[in-house]
Amino acid sequence: MDTIQKIRLWLNNLARKRIFFWLALLFLNMLLFLPQTIFYSGTVQLLPLPPIQGPRGWYDTLLFFLRRENQDFFRLMAEYLTIISMIFLSIRTRYQRPIYHLLLSCYFFLFIYQIYDAIMILVFGESPILYNDLLLLKGAFYLVVDITFTGKPLPMLGTILLLLLVFSLIPFLFKTVAIGLENWRNNRRAIYYGAGLWGFVLLLTVWFGFNDYRSVVQWISPKIIKNVKTSLDLKNLLKSVQKNTVDSSYFSYERLQLQNKPNIFLLMVESYGKILLDRDEIKPGYLSFISSMEDSLRKKNWYTASNFSQSPIFGGRSWLSMGTLLTGTLIKDEAIYSYFINRVKNYPHLIHFLNTQGYHTFALQPLNRTRPGYTFTSYEKFYQYQTYINFEDLDFDGPAFGFRNIPDQYSLNYTYETYLRPTTPPLFLFFLTVSSHSPWIDLPPYLEDWRSMKDQSRQRLVQKYSRTENKLRESFLSHFSGGIGLEEYLEHMIYELQLIQDFILNSLPENSLVIVIGDHQPPLTIDPDPDFRTPLHIISRDENLIRSFEAFGFTSGLVLDSNRSEGIRHEGFYSLLVHILSKNYLSQEAAIKYLENGIPLSIGH
Repeated sequence: MDTIQKIRLWLNNLARKRIFFWLALLFLNMLLFLPQTIFYSGTVQLLPLPPIQGPRGWYDTLLFFLRRENQDFFRLMAEYLTIISMIFLSIRTRYQRPIYHLLLSCYFFLFIYQIYDAIMILVFGESPILYNDLLLLKGAFYLVVDITFTGKPLPMLGTILLLLLVFSLIPFLFKTVAIGLENWRNNRRAIYYGAGLWGFVLLLTVWFGFNDYRSVVQWISPKIIKNVKTSLDLKNLLKSVQKNTVDSSYFSYERLQLQNKPNIFLLMVESYGKILLDRDEIKPGYLSFISSMEDSLRKKNWYTASNFSQSPIFGGRSWLSMGTLLTGTLIKDEAIYSYFINRVKNYPHLIHFLNTQGYHTFALQPLNRTRPGYTFTSYEKFYQYQTYINFEDLDFDGPAFGFRNIPDQYSLNYTYETYLRPTTPPLFLFFLTVSSHSPWIDLPPYLEDWRSMKDQSRQRLVQKYSRTENKLRESFLSHFSGGIGLEEYLEHMIYELQLIQDFILNSLPENSLVIVIGDHQPPLTIDPDPDFRTPLHIISRDENLIRSFEAFGFTSGLVLDSNRSEGIRHEGFYSLLVHILSKNYLSQEAAIKYLENGIPLSIGH
């Protein structure tokens, strides 16, 4: 008997052991909860403990065993119970074999969907929409290839091998369960237990509903149905916007000719969200810094005004937030965005307007770098910046921080010194920051001289600033031991705000307008009632310009009240900016209206 036959015989005998049946039965259920437990952005206790002294006594303890915030394995997946029940009922029928293979396929599908669902929520902070997500597959594939072969190959290859191992185990565990269930076929107690378990499932479903992620009984199928329905609705929406009449409001901006043209710096801060004012753990630290930043700018005669702006997306896909802000039209779906920038030419967006005003327009986006099979041609043709500054253009061979990123302190200052300072004004810079991107595990050091960043080894920088090479491991472990990244998130936000403050004070000429805005909320928690608002700050030495914003709900300073009104919307900012510029810098005021909701999306032209 050869080795392979011995292994098969050993596995066969193992599959028939009662104890292994119970282990396989429980493991397959737990496996369906593994993705959301690992990828859940909040705190996870692997062994959840009930409240010792709840305010409602025994009721809180009972409720803990029925519904809890903690994401863990000690739950029951209703679809898995359905699969087990169908295997049990099909035993010794003529359809047993095809039903078994069908149910095994269903289990694989459910497990894959759980991985997909958990990753999309972690990365983008929103439930997935397949019609959108299919368009992201190409970019995601080349990103994984890039990371695997040029970035962090061992973690990525290790993850792939682990997934392959888990997938290869599933058929064996499934077979073990099926064999064990055959032994229960004529056992009345099994039928009673199964009926009782189904009664418990239905009771909790009626009590908490299908979609409560806190319940110990959960369902996958309602999420799949919702995904399919939303995808079909989005497909129909795409058809309808192709028929929309083109709104000519933005085309009228071409007739304007500004008399005074300030240099404009539009700094979109990654993950800069209202959560900074909503969470007690980080609010004091944020308010302390933003107040000191306001004072520092005021002492140097920089005036400030602030408001909230509602982003089209909650926790990811910054390009949709950026597209909405620059085009003045609501773009919150990948399918719409992709169709839009690939087919619409010479759209009268903010960059087009500034180009016609004689601005030299720059786009600084260090995350954009050449990858095999993936280009930014459509993006560049649509936005038409005169100069694109991507990863390869920053001449950086120093230590990488975060997701193989160039620290923002280097990127922004290098861009200004190399590209902007030699340029004849007026100029415009758009910069989507990188160092504040999740997962907030590798904050770059903030140096007195940004030029020294590329001249030092990572080891020297880390030692000098007390950083650790084990930050990723520590972050993963804290996921299961109490930390959810709020403090680290605050550190990265302060890093960006410190950088912006020093950039304004040390580099910018007097005739400058600085716009600081968040792209979306950080994907830190699952929020059943998400808040899409992000801080928006206007900074200039022209006091009249700043006061003009106050008529639209802006308040003086950088500090915002979390209880204030909703503010403006990203899609309304383009018309508001042109309205303010025309009001202050035209010899004769033009009738430029502020379009609170932007203009209707039309992609049929």
